[in-house]
Formats: sequence, structure tokens, C-alpha cells
Amino acid sequence: MKVLLPILWFVVLLLCGAACNKPKSTVAPAPNENLGSTKPPQVLSQAQIDSFLLFQGKAIPASLWALVFEESPVEAEVFVLSGNLDQDPEQELVLWYYWEAMRAMGELCLLDPKPNGWKKNGLEYLDFFRGTTPPRIDTLHKMLLTYSYGSGSGFGSEVLNFYQNDADSLVCVFRLLEREGLAWPGCDAFRSIDTQYSFKDSSQILATFQYELRATEYNAHPGMLIFQQKLSIPFVWDATQKRFAPILPEGFPPLDNAEGFLDYGEPSFDVFYEADLEKIKKHGPRWKQEALCNPARD
Repeated sequence: MKVLLPILWFVVLLLCGAACNKPKSTVAPAPNENLGSTKPPQVLSQAQIDSFLLFQGKAIPASLWALVFEESPVEAEVFVLSGNLDQDPEQELVLWYYWEAMRAMGELCLLDPKPNGWKKNGLEYLDFFRGTTPPRIDTLHKMLLTYSYGSGSGFGSEVLNFYQNDADSLVCVFRLLEREGLAWPGCDAFRSIDTQYSFKDSSQILATFQYELRATEYNAHPGMLIFQQKLSIPFVWDATQKRFAPILPEGFPPLDNAEGFLDYGEPSFDVFYEADLEKIKKHGPRWKQEALCNPARD
């Protein structure tokens, strides 16, 4: 009997342990999708928007920053734009900042009013490396406008980007080369492109490009005009591709970029005027020939 008691107690303990460790349910609990998430919310409350408005033109707390922007918080002033960028009557908000330290960059975020708050419809980076023109809203044509800049050895450009709020997304519908300058490779000439644009109506933008070549200071006639032409190109709304597409003049070379925007000058315009420039190079005044890399003959 003394031998059986320890064995009986051991069996009882095993049964109790099994009962205590038995799971109460075989269904796993649903995971919390927000647990540990560092992604900013896709919808902001009106109270959060009001907080941004209080800090307009000032550096904002990191807690507010994380609600909207992807970059880590920096000491940058945050600004708010308001305007209509789509077909509904409500006005959208654009939150943006400019950070001049380091990369001279910024971000903007489009917020679209919804019944449950302000939905984030898109975030774009801003380029301030070669210019500081802030984004703006063209309320008449319902466009958000930003600039991007190109630079290199003897080269610089300014491209104007046109955005609209479409199907709950911020979409770039048009890019336009506003200004470009290029030192003619190996020659004593500098080529520039300056552009003016106007909306003919909601479905067409007319861009007029002025193309010029002038002699540099290394030529006998510094600053003198070598060649000049104006070219107007209509950009018509393409509903299928949701962009303004160019109607190119006869003889204009096909555009290389897949989207079809005429958003850069070199080499498209240079190729278009190649025959005219070759004629000047061979048969024009001596100083123009020299400016275009045709050395003076004996």
C-alpha cells in the first residue's frame, strides 16, 4: 500500500497538468493589423488637420509629421495649400515642406475630403536643388503645379509639372519644358529654350517654344544671335491615357520618353532644326560658322 500511494499521486498530477494545459479554443485570434505598424494612416481626422493649420509656416511636432510624410522629421516649415483639383465641389488640401539643408528637397501630400475624414491621395517629392519656386494650385484649371530641375556641365533646365486629383490618386497629366540652356558641345555657342503656355480650354494647352542660339564670349561677336525660331505645339487631352499629349508638327522627330510628354528640349528640338543649323554652319557668315564649330578657312 505504501508503494502504491506515490504512484497514484503521480498519475493524478499528470491528469491535472493535462487539463490545465488544454487550450480553451482551437480558433486562433485575428491578428491586429495595426500592431507594430509604422505606416502613417491613410485617413486623417478633422482634428488632426486643424492641428496642421495651427502650425502652418512653422516646424511641426514629430507626431504630426509622421501622420503625413515619409521622410524622417526635419526642422522644416510646413505649409498648406487649398484648392479644387477634381470635378467634385469640395476643395482638396496640399501639405508640403521645403528643407534647404542637405539635399534641398521637400515633399507634398494631397488630402481629399471624405465623409470619414481626409484621405491621403498621393505623396510626391519636391525638387529645390536648382530653384526654390514653391508648389501652387491653379484653381481656374484645377491643377497642382510643381517644378523639377535638370543640371549638368553647361546645362540647366526647368520643367513644370501639372497634377490633378483623379480616381483618388494624384496624377501627373502634363509636363512642360519652361526653360533650358545648353552650351553647344565643343563650340562657341549657347542654345536656350524659353516657353510660354496657355489653356485654350479644359482639353487643350498651347505651348510656344522660342529656340535660340547665341555666340559665347569666346566668339568674335559675343552675345549675337546665330539662329532663332518659334514653334507652337498644342497638347490635347487624351482621356484613355489621362494626360495631355502633343500634336507634333510635320518633320518633328518621335519623342523618346514612353509617356510622350515634351518635357525636355535636347535633343528633340536640336534634331528638328538640324538642317537649318547645318546650312548656317556651312554657308552662313564666318563668325556664325566658327561659333558652330566650322573653323575659319584660309
